[in-house]
Amino acid sequence: MGIFGWTTAWRKALGVLVIGLCAGLAAGPARAEAYEALYPLLVDLPGWQAEPPSGMNMSISGMAMVYASRSYTRGDSELTALLMKGGQAEGLAAAAAAGLQMETAESRISTQTIDGFLVQTVHDKTDNSGTVMVFLDREAGAAGIFTVSYSQMAAEDALKQARAFDWAQIRQGIRALP
Repeated sequence: MGIFGWTTAWRKALGVLVIGLCAGLAAGPARAEAYEALYPLLVDLPGWQAEPPSGMNMSISGMAMVYASRSYTRGDSELTALLMKGGQAEGLAAAAAAGLQMETAESRISTQTIDGFLVQTVHDKTDNSGTVMVFLDREAGAAGIFTVSYSQMAAEDALKQARAFDWAQIRQGIRALP
């Protein structure tokens, strides 16, 4: 059984997102703007069928967030790209900055720097799923994250698919949101 008794990387990543949301609430408000401005950053991936993007502006207890996502399928493999700006991104970035590295028979969590971006990967070995989290900005009020959650694919292939997105351009798009 994995961390906290969860059996899949998705549940682990969701737990990390919840922890980040709580930390984000403590970090204070961020401004959420129109999520549609992020849609062009969720590009088509060669060989994948893509759904139309979706998004949301959200505010909870004075904390605001904007996110946009798009789902992709290729055979049995699925992935969902998510762009997020807000206080919860700050909390997640702070946790990732600690450089967590962990491996068990069921899962692997690794943190590394790729092309100047802090990247954390959570992979569930038992069901070949997980999440790649790219921390775009970690500053208060500007924090942003790009994630690719995946299933039915190797961690290396998921990272390759995540790198098919232009991280520098995504960072600029996130920064452009007030």
